[in-house]
Amino acid sequence: MSDESKTARPDCVYCGGSVGNIGKGEHVIQRALGGKGEYLKCVCGDCNAAFSELDQELASRSPMAAIVQQELGAAGARTWGYDANLDLALEAHALPDFTFPPLWPQLVLLGEAPLFAFDYEDAMRIGIPDFARAFWWCLTAAWQSLYEKPNRWRIRWERIDQPPTRGRFPPRVYTEHTLDQFRQGMTFKCRYVGDIDQGWVIHHLRKWRPAHRYRLDVAWGQRDLRAHHHYRPEFVLRALVKIGLNLLVYLAGPEKVNLQSFPVAVQFARHGRRLRLNPARNGFVVNADVNSLDCPPNCHRFSLRYDNGDWTCVFAFFGGRIGATVSFPGPMVGEWRSAEVTVPFKGGDPTWQVRTSPLVIPTLDLRVEWHDMQQVMPSIPQRR
Repeated sequence: MSDESKTARPDCVYCGGSVGNIGKGEHVIQRALGGKGEYLKCVCGDCNAAFSELDQELASRSPMAAIVQQELGAAGARTWGYDANLDLALEAHALPDFTFPPLWPQLVLLGEAPLFAFDYEDAMRIGIPDFARAFWWCLTAAWQSLYEKPNRWRIRWERIDQPPTRGRFPPRVYTEHTLDQFRQGMTFKCRYVGDIDQGWVIHHLRKWRPAHRYRLDVAWGQRDLRAHHHYRPEFVLRALVKIGLNLLVYLAGPEKVNLQSFPVAVQFARHGRRLRLNPARNGFVVNADVNSLDCPPNCHRFSLRYDNGDWTCVFAFFGGRIGATVSFPGPMVGEWRSAEVTVPFKGGDPTWQVRTSPLVIPTLDLRVEWHDMQQVMPSIPQRR
């Protein structure tokens, strides 16, 4: 065998094109869910990048985001606290233990002068006046970058289509940094609903001085955490199908799992085409049903089974705290008809555990649930 044939890479399993230079490759389980240690070298850079939107939809926008924040300490892209006195939604983030959501430091463009909101405990470590001055110093450097460094802006504009269901949502400029992370050059976001005049925002930022209009309610967020779950169900289903296909590629190789052998599932994951999944049988499931997989702590567990021309994938994420299921057509990919893959997502032994069987695992009686999140995530308090 020639050296060239030894190093030849397979075509991309999702588009059939050349893989090229992809670095480590595509995570079998996306990094946003704690996936690590196993990569696919048979997914091209374009497909890998295209899947980022699906990964974000599942891990940062769907109900799973609340558990991702708890287990991985990730910042929630759409988590808000609520100030009942002013009827305001405020930028917040969930702590891993979910006891209460601290506020990100933020200027809410409310009335004639911005309202400076912040987390009380974070500010009290150096005193509120010094905290406010440190925020102002970093913010000043950020808006000045709009003029001095046009290719390295430190303020990012983010329009949201669906504001929180409770509280007014005037424009605000905030940073996803705590006091320990304050530094000149850190990034701020301007989040708003509808249309906005960016010049008007910068005008208010330039005028603001940290001398008054602090908001000092130490109970902010303790009474009412709003974890926003405005997401696209089809994108979540595509993300789940992608995980199922990635696992099959990991178990059987790209020679057996690719665009030619799984055309319907691959086209659905990559482009949202050809496959219409019944939402009554695919999606998030009642947590009590997923517990039958006996997922160990600090692990994900995935059950795959082949029966009568279809693959069914059952997912127990984060120790079984939230589960899902999807089915898609495709051929057998080996001598086995069922497999169970256990994947650590933090701490301990990072080794993946795989069990395969020539027998079909009995069909699990799974109840799909899209609306009652208390049944899907009983460990997360739901506030209405």
